Amino acid sequence: MSYEIKNNSTNGKYDPKKADKKARVSLRNRRFQWRKINQDKELKKCIVRGLKDHWNPDEISGRMKKEKKPFYASKTAIYEWLRTARGNRYCEYLYSERYYKKKRTKKIERVMIPDRRHFVFNKFLIFSPAKRPISSILLTL
Repeated sequence: MSYEIKNNSTNGKYDPKKADKKARVSLRNRRFQWRKINQDKELKKCIVRGLKDHWNPDEISGRMKKEKKPFYASKTAIYEWLRTARGNRYCEYLYSERYYKKKRTKKIERVMIPDRRHFVFNKFLIFSPAKRPISSILLTL
């Protein structure tokens, strides 16, 4: 709350219009992060080189950050760029060779078996010739 007031105040007074405008601009910039890959030739070259070496986007962005390159793109921005018309041709270099994420299937609900027998487990320790204990389970019905 204090962060919001401090950053969106003018002459010590909170300005909601300023806060709203900053939020909209921030959201718009965040939504189009992948565009900077098309605009920056060096960045695009670095990403394509990484993809051709069969690196995943997470490794590429991590390497850029570690080497402190003058440009940077997050793994999400790289994936979004790969899904556009200009980046689509480089999807074949991805490890999975998928253009989109694999959709998860819903888990099937587990059903209890009626009249199931209840098992009792007795656990015994048996010493082997190597003097290491081996556990065995005796199953009684």
